[in-house]
Amino acid sequence: MRRDSELGRAVASAVAKHFSVPEAGVRFESISEKPDIADASRVSLVLCEARPIAVVLEGSAEGDLAFRAADRARAATAILGERLRPAVLVPTETGKCGDRTFVLYAHCQTVAKRGVRRLFSEMFLAPEVLGWLRDVARETRAAPSSEEVERLFLQPLAALARLSAASDLTRNLAQRAHDELERGTWQPLFTLMHGDLWMGNVLIAPRLTNGRADLRWWKRFVISDWPGGKVKGFPIYDLVRFARSARIPQRSLRRELARHCAALGCDPRHASLHLLAALADLNANLEQFPTPRFAEVSDECITTLQGALGPGAAQRVPRS
Repeated sequence: MRRDSELGRAVASAVAKHFSVPEAGVRFESISEKPDIADASRVSLVLCEARPIAVVLEGSAEGDLAFRAADRARAATAILGERLRPAVLVPTETGKCGDRTFVLYAHCQTVAKRGVRRLFSEMFLAPEVLGWLRDVARETRAAPSSEEVERLFLQPLAALARLSAASDLTRNLAQRAHDELERGTWQPLFTLMHGDLWMGNVLIAPRLTNGRADLRWWKRFVISDWPGGKVKGFPIYDLVRFARSARIPQRSLRRELARHCAALGCDPRHASLHLLAALADLNANLEQFPTPRFAEVSDECITTLQGALGPGAAQRVPRS
């Protein structure tokens, strides 16, 4: 981002106002490797006196995923209580200049991808995120209406069961979920869903963010990149995706599934049905997500869940 452009001046003014720094000292540094916040055409680090204080995402005014991520992060905070809300990374400001947009976030640390620091993240950070997910499920669970069951569950499950690119495993389980729902032997649920929850979208907020200065680093986590977020989302999917990314052992995931299902008020043996509902919704809203990659993700999620539930998990769905 050019500092002397109209957009650059607008961002510098927003930075100075929000972070209480002199506007003249604000400069931008292009980031070659895009951080895991949201898709954007350009990403810049915002510095003042050589200190990183923010990240700005610049995009086009039409179909901007960064703007969508900002809107859905705000929608997520609107339905969460005071204790859970700080873990959602919301922008400090958004704006438009002509045909360009910007989304400004406070600078957060990324989680180590390898080595000893990665092990510490999995040891200390992962349990905190799992606990947050569990509490979010408890706080935001809701039953869909009969119209929503038809439109958002039965129809997408039927479509997934017919998807030729999907594996037999996915298609068969989608058909089973559809049939169980038609028979009324399981109750679908809505919960807040991130939609792409993995370790790369978990960041560590600065000490003075949201009044969390006294918390240890792993308790100051924030979850970024919400363009796929849904207030009326689907249970289990975020849990399974995060567990894969954080390399949660099967035994630990089995215990967490039991806790998570207790928070949802559902039978753990219905976890696979909730997961298939989420995958069916994802299939119905692929946008730029390639279908072959979706098929791979579906199999990965199902295999991870079945591994945690134990042998014969697919056959242990309760029936009336």
